[in-house]
Amino acid sequence: MNRWKHRWKRAASLAGAALVLAAGLAACAPAEESSSLPGEDSSQLALENDGATTQLVVAEISHSPERTAALEEIAAKYMADFPQTRVEIVTVEDSQEALAMLEGGQTDLVELSQQEQPGAVEQGLLVDLEPYLDVWEERSSLTMAAKAVLSSMGNGRAFLMPITLNQDLVYYRSDWFEAYNQDKTEGLVYCRIWEDFIDAAEKLSDKGAAGLVFGGQEHLVDLFDSVLWSTTNVGRMADTAASYFSNVEGNTTLFTLEHAASAVEQFAQLVEGAVPQEALTWTEDQAVEAFINGEAITLIAGQDRMEEIAAAMDEGAWDVAGYPRGTAGLAVTSLEFTGFGVAASSQQVGNAVHFLTYLSGADNNTHLAKVCGTVPIHTTAADLEPSLEETGLAVNLLMVRRADWYYYAQEPVMYQALAAWREQAGDSLRQFLAGDLGQQELLGQFDAYWTQALEDEGELWKSPEAPEAE
Repeated sequence: MNRWKHRWKRAASLAGAALVLAAGLAACAPAEESSSLPGEDSSQLALENDGATTQLVVAEISHSPERTAALEEIAAKYMADFPQTRVEIVTVEDSQEALAMLEGGQTDLVELSQQEQPGAVEQGLLVDLEPYLDVWEERSSLTMAAKAVLSSMGNGRAFLMPITLNQDLVYYRSDWFEAYNQDKTEGLVYCRIWEDFIDAAEKLSDKGAAGLVFGGQEHLVDLFDSVLWSTTNVGRMADTAASYFSNVEGNTTLFTLEHAASAVEQFAQLVEGAVPQEALTWTEDQAVEAFINGEAITLIAGQDRMEEIAAAMDEGAWDVAGYPRGTAGLAVTSLEFTGFGVAASSQQVGNAVHFLTYLSGADNNTHLAKVCGTVPIHTTAADLEPSLEETGLAVNLLMVRRADWYYYAQEPVMYQALAAWREQAGDSLRQFLAGDLGQQELLGQFDAYWTQALEDEGELWKSPEAPEAE
């Protein structure tokens, strides 16, 4: 599933330049010595720099020279506010190298992807940030996507603070849409809900293009997931971090709900009415190429493909929209992300968490978004930096404003059962679409698989209970 392409070579140290650049960084108020004092709840910790002499090593995954420089700026600004703390930014090639540093006790803060997070948590390598974030004043302005990352190992725990976000979006031929809709007051073509794609395929059939393409080879299960989740609604999930499981009494999984049958029906109608058969086995590269070549009306692909599409197509020929909504009126999809966590082996956990929240505050994170084009994690980003509305991030800001529409969920990544799931589920979905597997058989297989996983592994999305006092 990982689409992150770390194309840049290891960035050279920019610490000296960062001190010069720091003066030009948008000003933000110095962090308070303490956001709050611990309350009576022993799980609540102070979020502060305690003044002790501290050396923090921050391992970032190579993203771009611009981001490395921006991180150096922020680190320099923090060191100016807290001169007893030294922050060193170390750039590594990929998340595997970052994980190796974490395992070797060589870093205090580390950037990991969603693939490495479950194993790191299981090994006890990361600090649970939740007690600190309980008193972080800026937590309230985090976007739905950012909150989804924080709770990606289960509600009530938090191990990674997002630094990069990637999600599927809808790319569409805006020139064709606009030409068809011109001078019409009804019967317009859109790409806002799943039914729109079938409608657009019919009304724009004269273009000789497919209605909808995507990388079905790797992402058929993702498309099914989003239709399922957007139909059943997040409120029926046991936890959005393990969203095949149900909290509806008498139903272990979502697959036994009547809404699941409706979702499968909608999924089949979508594929039959809008998706060419060959796209079910395409890579995302092939789907993007088909869209660029005028062979598709709409494309579902990652946000990280936007730059490539923009470079290959004429301005005004295409546009981008948020993920489609389902029958529950919601668009529910998964995220790809990297985030910074704090090493359990750090000798200065409190100060490391304090720097992490400083780095992730609205001012600094919005600056990163402007400089690097990364998705901001605060709802206030557009107010702090209006120019973001004129970039490819505009679609993200739209989704932030419509937080009542856009939600996030994920497969149960903390389960060993996930290792074999996607290949099996993809095969079953293709059999179903080919007419070789019935709807009830499909849902029965999926229910049996995750019911067994629950019996074998337990409710892993729940926080481990604290041991009872003797």
